[in-house]
Amino acid sequence: MSTPEPIRNRLKSRDPRTRDMARQEVARVLADCGGSISAAARRLGLSPATVRRWGRLFPPTVLPRHQAPPLSVSQEEYGSRFSAQDATAGPAATKPPESGERREGPGTAPSPAPPGPEAAHHPAIRSWEEAVPDPWSPQPEPRELAFVLHSHLPWVLGHGTWPHGEEWLAEAVAHCYLPLIGVFQKLRDEGLRNVLTFSITPVLAAQLADPRTRELVDRYLEQRITAAHAAITDQPLAAWWTASFDSLRSAWQRIGKDIIGTLGSLAAEGVIELATCAATHAYLPLTHTEEMIRLQLRTAVDLHERLFGMPPRGAWLPECAYRPGGPWRHPVTGARETFRPGLEHYLQEHGISWTIVDTHLVLGGEPRVSSSGDHPRDLTVVEGSVAEPVWIGASAVAAFVREPRSALQVWSRDHGYPGDARYLDFHKRHWPSGLRLWRVTHPRADLADKLSYDPRAAADAVATHADHFVRMVSHLAGLDRGVAVCPFDTELFGHWWYEGPQWLERVLRLAAAHPLLTPTGVGRRLRRRPPEVRLALPEGSWGEGGDHRVWVNPDTDWMWHQLGSSELAVQEACRRPATIALKRAILNQLMILSASDWPFLVTTGAARDYAEKRFTEHRDRLQQLLAASIRTRHLPAWAEADLAFPDLNPHWWSSD
Repeated sequence: MSTPEPIRNRLKSRDPRTRDMARQEVARVLADCGGSISAAARRLGLSPATVRRWGRLFPPTVLPRHQAPPLSVSQEEYGSRFSAQDATAGPAATKPPESGERREGPGTAPSPAPPGPEAAHHPAIRSWEEAVPDPWSPQPEPRELAFVLHSHLPWVLGHGTWPHGEEWLAEAVAHCYLPLIGVFQKLRDEGLRNVLTFSITPVLAAQLADPRTRELVDRYLEQRITAAHAAITDQPLAAWWTASFDSLRSAWQRIGKDIIGTLGSLAAEGVIELATCAATHAYLPLTHTEEMIRLQLRTAVDLHERLFGMPPRGAWLPECAYRPGGPWRHPVTGARETFRPGLEHYLQEHGISWTIVDTHLVLGGEPRVSSSGDHPRDLTVVEGSVAEPVWIGASAVAAFVREPRSALQVWSRDHGYPGDARYLDFHKRHWPSGLRLWRVTHPRADLADKLSYDPRAAADAVATHADHFVRMVSHLAGLDRGVAVCPFDTELFGHWWYEGPQWLERVLRLAAAHPLLTPTGVGRRLRRRPPEVRLALPEGSWGEGGDHRVWVNPDTDWMWHQLGSSELAVQEACRRPATIALKRAILNQLMILSASDWPFLVTTGAARDYAEKRFTEHRDRLQQLLAASIRTRHLPAWAEADLAFPDLNPHWWSSD
């Protein structure tokens, strides 16, 4: 056996599973030492601050059970332990759907080999009685549960259909947004209000409001119904799919094929609260100009108000990526500024009062406001907590913090509910119908070993996991009188995890009836109970490693160089006189070019060719527009169809 890597290194590992296991080890040693931070620090060879941070965040008896082998145990040895001891353990979890890849990067620790396709359950999720025993929460107090769903797709209209392009949008509408709207409407009819926060990026909202999307979804549903019906004679489950698609088509028609209008009505009725994001999901810490940050946010606020009738009060930072104020230097191009304000400055400038950050930004927060070390008189210096939001520095913008233990149950490749053996498998499809007819079966099962999907068994799994989640959150230590913030990509629910909307519906209904839980939107929570503390946050994101590496690495360096030169070229062009139409087209192309989706897809390899093609296409279109005569009134033929924001005001680029 190899010698285990020092825990100090494992705590900084790029592999989320390795980091989580190391953090759990800190918590367990702290418990063994009777809660003595100094004793645990000596035993582990860590600083007391590190032990305090992870011992508080991950009390050992509330942690889900990691069943991956220790780094010192071989895969073969662990495989025998798996089959001998854990084959019948509780409901399962496995590799999460691909959207989860952006939050939980691929693991490098040894993994158990599958005992075979008949192993129906993975041992990752134990019973609630084991996960949250009484000693840790003997008398839990009430707390709030705040789901924040972040809805985003890049601009795809007019840019390919299948496998990448417009079909992404059609599938998201049919399998994600429509089912979730159905959930919200059911809860509304039951009298529930303030159930969650629904963030929608302007670029997605613009596409959902575009007439082309209605035709796209109509065509997609008709094709799916036809394909499912044609497969009925050979595939018994095809009849179930036919009924499912027919139900979705009815729901689509019932809301007048208007996702945006329906969401606006649900918000006006107080069922959900809406929030925005940077216009095209630009990676804001690394834009080369402040003008780009302001353009992204001004466009977002304007479109949100026009579509929903009121300005947004909250904004999701793309990739939950934040940077504080201070000297700025781009890690790829080397561009520098002696001082650039923190992102909270721009949010406040545009009327935004809250955002979401990942756990490590608050737990690693420093009690200072600026690089000068000056403290405003009203600054309260305290240690960060995941149970309460904090004011960011001296601003009037609150940061709500992801609650990591509850998130682990949904996002983690080892502990997430979507990997249960009974759920619908995302990857295996029937030819030629394209139907998904198989279940996950086992986390390590080959596609050839997948077993048939049973909707009734999946419904049982939904009930089990929803009950588990509600019991867990209601008893988690450290949340008394606080709020458990659960931010997820909306597309996880229904698209990647087919049963996700049903799980969410049951969780919200159970939480609303629970004596210790109250569902809420984060904006409502902020109005009712503002933060009591201020914290200067460090730079970071919710990506792998907690930094910028998913979007900034050798595979994406060329993108950042071209983005930098493009921003500066647009900055210069906007100083010169030109027609409004030309400047508007230029700024639209620049914003689409700046989407964080392109470097993300390159890094993960999920759709690298498509991302590179899209990036170079928009770069070339931008250069074509920049080379046009300043008095031109005849834009290229593609320009009107590729105008994500036709009402964009070019003056927003330079306005302060």
